[in-house]
Amino acid sequence: MRRLKKQWWILLLCLIVSPLSFAKLDIIFVNPGFADSSDEINTTGNFWFKVSKIMLNAADDLDINLHIKYANRIIS
Repeated sequence: MRRLKKQWWILLLCLIVSPLSFAKLDIIFVNPGFADSSDEINTTGNFWFKVSKIMLNAADDLDINLHIKYANRIIS
Protein backbone atom coordinates (compact mmCIF):
# COMPACT_ATOMS: atom_id res chain seq x y z
CA MET A 1 0.00 0.00 0.00
CA ARG A 2 2.77 2.39 0.92
CA ARG A 3 4.62 1.66 -2.31
CA LEU A 4 1.47 2.38 -4.32
CA LYS A 5 1.09 5.72 -2.56
CA LYS A 6 4.70 6.62 -3.38
CA GLN A 7 4.21 5.72 -7.05
CA TRP A 8 1.05 7.84 -7.13
CA TRP A 9 2.99 10.89 -5.90
CA ILE A 10 5.74 10.32 -8.46
CA LEU A 11 3.18 10.08 -11.26
CA LEU A 12 1.43 13.23 -10.06
CA LEU A 13 4.73 15.12 -9.87
CA CYS A 14 5.66 14.05 -13.42
CA LEU A 15 2.30 15.24 -14.75
CA ILE A 16 2.74 18.64 -13.12
CA VAL A 17 6.39 19.22 -14.05
CA SER A 18 6.28 17.80 -17.58
CA PRO A 19 4.33 20.65 -19.26
CA LEU A 20 6.60 23.21 -17.63
CA SER A 21 9.64 21.76 -19.35
CA PHE A 22 8.06 22.34 -22.77
CA ALA A 23 7.12 25.98 -22.12
CA LYS A 24 9.02 28.56 -24.13
CA LEU A 25 10.77 31.35 -22.29
CA ASP A 26 9.48 34.87 -23.06
CA ILE A 27 11.85 37.81 -22.60
CA ILE A 28 11.20 41.51 -23.15
CA PHE A 29 14.25 43.69 -23.81
CA VAL A 30 13.89 47.47 -23.61
CA ASN A 31 16.41 48.79 -26.10
CA PRO A 32 17.38 52.42 -25.43
CA GLY A 33 18.24 52.94 -29.10
CA PHE A 34 16.22 53.06 -32.31
CA ALA A 35 14.67 50.25 -34.34
CA ASP A 36 16.33 51.57 -37.50
CA SER A 37 20.05 52.34 -37.53
CA SER A 38 19.69 54.80 -40.41
CA ASP A 39 17.29 57.15 -38.58
CA GLU A 40 18.58 60.74 -38.86
CA ILE A 41 17.93 61.62 -35.20
CA ASN A 42 19.60 58.42 -34.00
CA THR A 43 22.36 59.78 -31.76
CA THR A 44 23.30 56.34 -30.41
CA GLY A 45 24.70 55.24 -33.76
CA ASN A 46 24.11 51.66 -34.78
CA PHE A 47 25.39 50.07 -31.56
CA TRP A 48 21.95 49.32 -30.07
CA PHE A 49 20.68 48.22 -33.47
CA LYS A 50 23.48 45.64 -33.61
CA VAL A 51 22.79 44.56 -30.02
CA SER A 52 19.19 43.79 -30.99
CA LYS A 53 20.28 41.72 -33.99
CA ILE A 54 22.74 39.70 -31.89
CA MET A 55 20.14 39.12 -29.19
CA LEU A 56 17.57 37.96 -31.76
CA ASN A 57 20.06 35.48 -33.23
CA ALA A 58 20.93 34.14 -29.77
CA ALA A 59 17.25 33.86 -28.85
CA ASP A 60 16.58 31.85 -32.01
CA ASP A 61 19.46 29.50 -31.19
CA LEU A 62 18.20 29.03 -27.62
CA ASP A 63 14.52 28.71 -28.62
CA ILE A 64 13.49 31.83 -26.66
CA ASN A 65 10.71 34.28 -27.55
CA LEU A 66 12.44 37.66 -27.53
CA HIS A 67 10.36 40.84 -27.74
CA ILE A 68 12.25 44.10 -28.21
CA LYS A 69 10.76 47.47 -27.31
CA TYR A 70 12.65 50.55 -28.52
CA ALA A 71 12.88 53.66 -26.33
CA ASN A 72 14.19 55.90 -29.15
CA ARG A 73 16.45 57.71 -26.70
CA ILE A 74 18.11 60.88 -27.96
CA ILE A 75 21.47 61.82 -26.45
CA SER A 76 22.16 65.53 -26.49
